[in-house]
Amino acid sequence: MRRARPSLTTWRGRAAPVVYGVLRQAEGLPLRVVRRRLRDAYPFAYRAGYPYRAWLLEVHALYGRLNERRSPPGGGLERLWEETDA
Repeated sequence: MRRARPSLTTWRGRAAPVVYGVLRQAEGLPLRVVRRRLRDAYPFAYRAGYPYRAWLLEVHALYGRLNERRSPPGGGLERLWEETDA
């Protein structure tokens, strides 16, 4: 099941480019470092309420899928982002 890229007017839409940027910069680094960078990049004031839930959903959507695949064939993160672009 495909999901559309969230618009930037939603909490999840604001979180998506941040998560994607962190994952792109951290490609090839140990998972521990990637998790720390994701935690440090949290863009909203408090880790509570719907903004935090939207952040967690976006992290799971991009990072979780990337982690499941371990090393996606022929495309890496760009291919992953294109799949969610439908």
